[in-house]
Order: sequence, then structure tokens, then C-alpha cells
Amino acid sequence: MLPATMLPVVNYATDRLELIASKLRIDDAIGRGDTTFTHNGCPVHVIKDSGIVTHIGYRLFVNNERELFDLPVFDFLERSALEADLPGILKDVTVERSLEEDGVRYANGDLRSLLTVAPDKTLSLAIENPDGRNYLLRWTDAAGNVAYAVTFPIFYDLLHGTEMKENERRLWEGLSQHSIVHRDTLQVDASMLVESPDSAVMVLEGDQYYFPDNNSNRYYESVDSATFKLVCSDDHPLYSLANLVTSTEIVNNYKVRVRLVGYDYSDRYFTMPLSEFVDYFIGKGCKPYFGVIEADSKKITALLTMKNEKEGYCHNIRLTAPTSIILIENGEITARITPYIPISRILSLFDD
Repeated sequence: MLPATMLPVVNYATDRLELIASKLRIDDAIGRGDTTFTHNGCPVHVIKDSGIVTHIGYRLFVNNERELFDLPVFDFLERSALEADLPGILKDVTVERSLEEDGVRYANGDLRSLLTVAPDKTLSLAIENPDGRNYLLRWTDAAGNVAYAVTFPIFYDLLHGTEMKENERRLWEGLSQHSIVHRDTLQVDASMLVESPDSAVMVLEGDQYYFPDNNSNRYYESVDSATFKLVCSDDHPLYSLANLVTSTEIVNNYKVRVRLVGYDYSDRYFTMPLSEFVDYFIGKGCKPYFGVIEADSKKITALLTMKNEKEGYCHNIRLTAPTSIILIENGEITARITPYIPISRILSLFDD
């Protein structure tokens, strides 16, 4: 066994997970590669992804449930159930009271009921998002009767046990350290495309977010009758910019000069390759939406919304680029990020 001074440093996705590991006194064991633990007679579920601990909680859900729904609800409920059995997780309030204040509600039980209900294979689990703002988990018996239900807001801080200052710090760290680009090449054919007002450009229509002109469209031009490629030319600067910031398919040398707006006015500034910038958000489960705010012969101002519906947030990114950006081989785009805006609380997408 390695002495403590020689153990690998354990990295945690959140400060809360690091605190839980400390309370359970399993930090060294995780550093040795162990992920099998118990607490109060219940198995503890530890998940590591690329060397980072992304989850610690009671093991309540089986893998096929997680794979079937692919939602953050499982980590949230497993972690909350474990936290309720750990003293000192929160200051001056119990975990149960904090969850109540955050809008967590139960039917036919309470938080501790999860320890018996979730593993009960005689019950069927259904997960709904009835209003786009709350998750509802419902367990029913063979007769269709509701045995237990829990509902809670789709709110990033609640789901992960974080606060805005930590979210901003980790976003900045993640962006500044990100150096990988996964090329999201998409094969398209003529049947998938519709004409745009410019006859030379075809559109792969995507989703809209709040307004038709704020969308996830991609713009193509024909190579021949059967082959199409993403537009990236100075003849079509708006379509080109949309493609560059909503996809990583186009290989480019552009940079993005970032201002990350801080919750407490402590803004951060840095510069990174545009493709890595876009890849980071897409890799975090965000879907990009692009909309032009204003444009003339000199400058384009646009809004790039990176929306993570499952986690309940979006990053609003105000972009400014020279209209001649495509002609500039090493051109630079400025990006002002207002991060982690709760989707449920958005009143106007273009409010500044």
C-alpha cells in the first residue's frame, strides 16, 4: 500500500463531492483506485470519469435505469440521500430542510423513503418533465397505484450542490485547460436541406430557442449534385459565423477573446482557439443556438446560446466579429459569457 504522501491527487467535479469524500474518509481509498464503499450499511456509489470523481452517493439505481433515461436526476437523488446521513454537510440547516426550501416535494414518503423505494424492482419508474421546469419521478405498483413520487426544479446548483462562484471558477478552469477538438462531421444529402433566401446556400434546419431567428440551423453549399459542405466564405459572413460557432466540423485558426462575467463582478479574461471553445460547451451537453443581433459592413454582433436542457441552464454568449472575419486567416472573435442562467427563470433572451 502506498503511503499517503505518494497517493495520486484525487480531483473532484465539485467542492461538495470533495466534502462528502472527506466526511466518509474515503479520499485516500479513492486515490488508490478503490470505488467500493458502504455507509450505514448501504452501498456507496462512486463514479470517476477521466480520472475525476463526478459522483458520490448511495447506490439506489441500477445501470440500465441510468442508461435508459440518461438524466442528472439519479446522481442528485443518490447524493442527497447520502448527504442526509452525513453531519455538517450544510451550515445551520439540515439537508432535508435545504431541499424543502429549494422546492423538493414528495408524495407518499420523504427523502429516506428512496432507500427502500428506488431499489424495489416490483415498482416501475417513470420520469417526466411536465412543464420544462421540474423533474417528476414516479414509482407505481403493478396495479398502477403511485407508491412514491418526488419532484424538484431543474436547477443546476440544486442538481450538483454548487453555488455560482464555484460554477464560474470551474467553467473558467475547464475552458482554459481544454485543448481537444472532437470534429462533429455530419453527412448530409439534398433531401435533408431546404433553400435559403440566398439560392447558393442550403439550410439544414434545426431547433428554435425563443425566437425563429435564434436557432441551431447549419448552412451548406453544394460541391456537386450529391455532395455538400458547410459554408465558410467571405461571400456569406453571417452563415459562416453561424457554422463556426455552432459546430466543430470546419477546421480553422480563429481565436476567441473571452470575458467571463462574474457573479460578484470579478470578471475573467483569456484567449483560446475558437474550435476548442465551441467543443468544450458541446462536450458538456450544451446545444448551440445562434442569432444575429445586428450586422453591417464592418461588424457582426450575435448571440450564441449554449443550452443544456437536462441540467436546466444556458450560457448566453454575446459575440462580436469583424464582418471580414473569413478573410482574416488568424482572425479574432470577442465573446462575453453570462454563465449558468437558469432556463426556468429566463424572461427575455436578449435582455442584456
